[in-house]
Amino acid sequence: MSLTTFCFPTTIRFGVGVISHLAEELARLRIRRPLIVTDSGLAGSALFARVAQHMPGGQIFSRVEPNPTEGNVLEGMEQYRQHRCDGIV
Repeated sequence: MSLTTFCFPTTIRFGVGVISHLAEELARLRIRRPLIVTDSGLAGSALFARVAQHMPGGQIFSRVEPNPTEGNVLEGMEQYRQHRCDGIV
């Protein structure tokens, strides 16, 4: 059996109140029009509403299945291009 390692330098911030830092992080990354990717269940929740309020100018893409398909990815890519997004959340 072979072992494969994939490393990606991703910063993960978590904790009480971290949502309030989202706009600051997007600004640091120079993202002004994010594509906000979620599923339809989460898109209708109070938690999602709190997250979305910190991303003015964001385009919501919520047609994602629990186990995303190639079609979901292609549709999301089209939304990204159509709305001239410059980042993905």
